[in-house]
Amino acid sequence: MLWLTPLTSPSTNPHRTLEEHVADRLHSAAIYLLRRVARQDAATGLGPARLSALSVIVFGGPLRLGNFGVVRKACAACRRESRLTRDS
Repeated sequence: MLWLTPLTSPSTNPHRTLEEHVADRLHSAAIYLLRRVARQDAATGLGPARLSALSVIVFGGPLRLGNFGVVRKACAACRRESRLTRDS
């Protein structure tokens, strides 16, 4: 589990502002979270493209295949060649 120090903790650099301290802590927490998510992604056995597609559907709801690429901001050629549109 990630433990963050209180905002009132003294900084090792006396010239560091509170905003810099908070930004550093947020950056550390984001890196920690990304590493945990990456481990969970790997545990699914799905590739990055399929996980991305799944997240679009989960958070965006049902949509037509033609609109799927638009939502993901894929170019037309990429949408035509996408492995996601072919049967596995």
